[in-house]
Parts: sequence; C-alpha cells; structure tokens
Amino acid sequence: MGADELRRCVFLAVDGQPTHSAALGLVEGVMAGPMAPYTVGAKWNDALHAEGWGGAKIVGDTLTKFPELRGFLDIKGADVVDTIENILKRYKNIGPERLLVTISVHSSVAVFKALAKNWPRLNVITMGVPTDIALEDFEARYGTTPAEAMKIWFRALTSQFRRDMGDNEVWPSRYVISSLDMLEMYREEFPGVRPIVPGIRDAWMLKGAQKRTAGTYDALKAGAEFLVMGSQLFKGNSDAGISAADSQARTADEIKRFIEGCIR
Repeated sequence: MGADELRRCVFLAVDGQPTHSAALGLVEGVMAGPMAPYTVGAKWNDALHAEGWGGAKIVGDTLTKFPELRGFLDIKGADVVDTIENILKRYKNIGPERLLVTISVHSSVAVFKALAKNWPRLNVITMGVPTDIALEDFEARYGTTPAEAMKIWFRALTSQFRRDMGDNEVWPSRYVISSLDMLEMYREEFPGVRPIVPGIRDAWMLKGAQKRTAGTYDALKAGAEFLVMGSQLFKGNSDAGISAADSQARTADEIKRFIEGCIR
C-alpha cells in the first residue's frame, strides 16, 4: 500500500448538527486544516433523516464541493430488501462507487445478495457490535466477546452468501466495522475484508459515550484501514484546554507517525 493510500484513512462523523450549513461547515473546517490530506470521506447518520436539508441533499452538496471525498451512509440497514433499496434510491444521482453503506450482520442474506446484484458498485459495510457497548456488558449478555461473536456471525453470513451466489471467493461486503478488540480476529479469519474502526479517542480526549475506544496510531498499527472520527476533530477536549484545532493537529501527527513508520 502506497503512502497516499495510507494517508487517506479518516471518515468524518458528521452527526448532531441542526442545519445544512452547520453540517457542511464541519467538513469545510476540517478540509481547511491539517487533517485534509488524511480525510477520505464524511459519514452521516442522523443527518440522513433531517427534514428539508438532510439525506441526499447534504450528501450530494458535500461530495460536490469536495470531489475527492467519499460518502458514508450509516443507515445500519436491518430491514427487508425493498426497504433498504428504497432508502438507497434517494442517492441514485450520486455515483454508487463513491458511497459506502452500513448493513447489519443480522440482515437476511437476501439483502446482501440484492445489493451485490442491483448495486454492484456500491461499497457495502457489515456492522455488528457498536463501540458504545462495554466489553463486560456484551459478555454478560452473550457469554462471549464481541470478536468471537462477530467471527461466528460474519462467517455464517459469508458461507450462506457464497453458497447462494455460487462463488467461493466473493464476500457479502468488502468492508467491516471493527473495534480495536476485533482487529486481530478479522486479520486472521477474514483477510479479504477491510476494517473500519470507529470510537477513536486519543489520550487527550474524553471517551464520552464510547466504551471500547482506540487511539489513532494504535488502531492503524493494529490493522485498521480506515478510522471514523467525530468529537476528536470537531470538539477537542475543553476540560483539558484542547481546542478542536489543537486536536486536529495532534491527530494529524499521529497519522503521520504511523505513515513514516510504514514507508521507512
């Protein structure tokens, strides 16, 4: 992997904004600062459902203004095929090769088959255990770790998908959401998929709602191909006197440190 591929590794989590201009402004602010060379795209969740300015409008406007970026639609699809495809049709004017979309590992294999057939250029991400669930809470509920659970769930999904598609080489998705505690499992069990790690909180940040977090450098070194960052870049840590601009500069330094170690 070249230096430029290593560099473009961050998706900006643009959540919790009240207006179109506020949501777009967050992306504009980052793209004018030290994180611009390391930013690969923007991720939207609640903004996809905002009345008037959300959904296809904010995604389209952002990707038009920044043609180098990709759009991450965090819909967490877990419904029937028709429902998920109806959601995706709202974005039909945006090139599907520029879009990534999250689909629950618990969705029917029919959903993954339909996306492979009808949206072949769409980048599907399988997601399972959110990072706001603490390890001990997950183990108490399921009797195992998130990594072991996802190994079982994703293996079963992949096996059924390959059987139904008649191809032992294809994947239901090329991307997976993976917290730091899952990365080793994905590297060993599913080397054909590309891990995206959310819950990035470096040492200068407060954890907030996140329970299973990772530092920028540590996540990349452990095998993450992409990172999702929101508060770390947009808020910083006012309790420690660290502004958003300070945090962006520090985060850029962490990515640069990783890249320099890879290309020596």
